Amino acid sequence: MRRPKITRRRILFLVVAWLLVIAGSLTITALRVRWANLKELSAQFPEWKTPGRGSRVIVFAPHCDDESVGAGGLIRQAAAGGAQVWVVLVTNGDGFWYAAFRNRRALVVRPRYYVDFGYRRQKESFAALRELGVARGHVITLGYPDRGLLAMWTTNWHAPYTSPYTRDPRSPYDDSFTPRAVYTGEQFLSDLKKLLRKVDPTDIYIPHPNDQHSDHWATSAFVTEALYDLGWLERRNVGLYLVHRGDWPVPQGLHPDDPLAPPAKLVGMDTSWYDYPLDADCVRAKKAAVAMFRSQVGVVRFLRSFVRRNELFGARPCEARVASASIRLDGRCGDWRGVEPIARDPADDGLVTHSRPGADLVGLYAAEDRDRLYLRVRVRGTVTRTPTYEIQLHPLGRSEGTTVLAVRRGSPPPAGWSAAFGSRDIELSCPIDRWKGTPLLAAAAARISWYSVDRTAYRLIVP
Repeated sequence: MRRPKITRRRILFLVVAWLLVIAGSLTITALRVRWANLKELSAQFPEWKTPGRGSRVIVFAPHCDDESVGAGGLIRQAAAGGAQVWVVLVTNGDGFWYAAFRNRRALVVRPRYYVDFGYRRQKESFAALRELGVARGHVITLGYPDRGLLAMWTTNWHAPYTSPYTRDPRSPYDDSFTPRAVYTGEQFLSDLKKLLRKVDPTDIYIPHPNDQHSDHWATSAFVTEALYDLGWLERRNVGLYLVHRGDWPVPQGLHPDDPLAPPAKLVGMDTSWYDYPLDADCVRAKKAAVAMFRSQVGVVRFLRSFVRRNELFGARPCEARVASASIRLDGRCGDWRGVEPIARDPADDGLVTHSRPGADLVGLYAAEDRDRLYLRVRVRGTVTRTPTYEIQLHPLGRSEGTTVLAVRRGSPPPAGWSAAFGSRDIELSCPIDRWKGTPLLAAAAARISWYSVDRTAYRLIVP
């Protein structure tokens, strides 16, 4: 039999066919996710109560505008009802290159231009919060680095992180809570505990730990640690709000008469979702507040998507139990049967994770016996040599920062740890002595080269 002749036309045909298959798969995934999110709009959820007179409410916003889009209606109605409302702007959102470029009309955006842009974003939040009933004196600005909070959590607990935008390892803003605050996780945590003691809040609002923006995830983790250190984690009301989660909210754009519902993949997991109705005056005030963010070129439609007849808040148990089990480190995972994940993660709910099933995280598990601590990461696809899988263990009440266990098929495990790889699982183990009795915020992540593909929510465990 004669082999078919390989020609340029045949190669081009095969490449085009392959691209069409990929494009079709991504399109089907996008439509499936959107349809599931649209169906969720008819779901019913219990009602979240407005903090009343005598309450002290604090809302943590990773960037200027998150407070208004995520909790602007609650801020307005709580303030109108007599509650004291405080807002903390963690960063000034100064790392938006295109918007900073438009702000100065300069071909090269210099570090001081990013700082100028950060001040502009502050002013927009101040104006928005006036619309929502919060005076300037109740807005605290911290001045930490835009898109740098996760690094401060994982790698820069003690060593200063330098912002790639302002080129500064300290806050360049003269209104920061701590003047010239150094960009370390240790300093950020210190600021959080100081301001929490100052406000002494009854109600605390933080980003949901399944928010896909790294600054939102890290803000949530840092505040959780601060609450734990203060002994407030189980004693104060903590509400979770969501801003970034793929193709959400749906439909996009200004739809003030439509409801806001959680992404379908986050329903039925580990979060109890609550509906927070807004009256007509509150919807108008929130619309006016969102309109203040004129610097957000290209994302105005997204911000307006949160002007709905309700807002959405979640409650989630922070602590998970470490199971007692007899584990053999062989990658087969049959001996994990009956061990529930400490953190579940939505699978195949976005275009990036759909195209990288080996980096699409499904769950993080923890188990122990008398001598060893065992951790397991499960993915949707097949574990290959391409992704790097990370387990982050952050001890609470200590000063050492996060231990990041980075493993990859075909590479040796971190010093002091053993590892085994299965078809869809990565197992790690170490002597339990180092961690015994230590509360840990644990999470998993998967990246390809420098790009973060997926990240689980964090969970508090005590081996």
